Amino acid sequence: MPVSTTQTIVGALIGVGFATQAGVTWGWESGSVSQVAASWAIAPLIAGGFSAVTFGTVKYLVLERKDSFKWGMRLIPFYFALTSAILALFIVVEAPTAPSLEEFGGGKAAGIVLGVFFGVLALSYIFFVPFLRRKLVHKDARLRIWHVPLGPLLMRENPPLYWPGKGDEYVTDYYADGHGEVRAKGQELRQRKGAAAVNEDAGVSNTDSNTKKISPDGSSDIPTDPEKQRVDETHDSPQLSRKRKPEPYERWIVPAKELSWVSPQKYWSYAKFGLLQGEASRIDV
Repeated sequence: MPVSTTQTIVGALIGVGFATQAGVTWGWESGSVSQVAASWAIAPLIAGGFSAVTFGTVKYLVLERKDSFKWGMRLIPFYFALTSAILALFIVVEAPTAPSLEEFGGGKAAGIVLGVFFGVLALSYIFFVPFLRRKLVHKDARLRIWHVPLGPLLMRENPPLYWPGKGDEYVTDYYADGHGEVRAKGQELRQRKGAAAVNEDAGVSNTDSNTKKISPDGSSDIPTDPEKQRVDETHDSPQLSRKRKPEPYERWIVPAKELSWVSPQKYWSYAKFGLLQGEASRIDV
């Protein structure tokens, strides 16, 4: 189970304080238990606010733009630099051996944070952007993470790659199944919509698309047998045989529906459905 070590330690200390009748500070002051407990709610709220800002910038500055890839490449260095600057701020202010901000000086702290921001921004544009362009635009399957130091050299037509990678896959598709096909529900829906649009442009209705073919010159329809067409397509593009994996509802609830409510197997099936359906479901994008 996911637990918080800070909450566990503080709770244990409070329990020991009660048991030993030690003085526990409950008031709203520095080092009190109330401030520690309040941080358990304040910290997630602050994290949620940063998450909302990050998601909003990605949505409106990248995903909803006409050229999402171009804007994504522009903003990646800024995300790297902003993350590094925030980490530098925490190190300067919250490091156990660091002096207080008043002793250290606000000007020095601001200089360090801004220096880290613009330094990482420059490194990102010099090294990471050429690496990502080579990998995603030129689709160079030889590229590996140890080629990042080449930086601007990766912009050449044939860059000198040391220890080049092997294989033809330039980006791993984690949505693909064992047969190399994307089976996510969102992808299937987009494929069906695309097929429907093609049939509509060709003048074939959804009901006729399974039983007719358009001749190469578009002049006539050739009736075909759906079963024969499916077999022909299988021979044209051979694939490994695939058995559909049952959905969680089919796997656990359907077999237990007819069981009596006094049967332990019925409750066990419902418990597995409630706890494991997220793990057993297909990816939905």
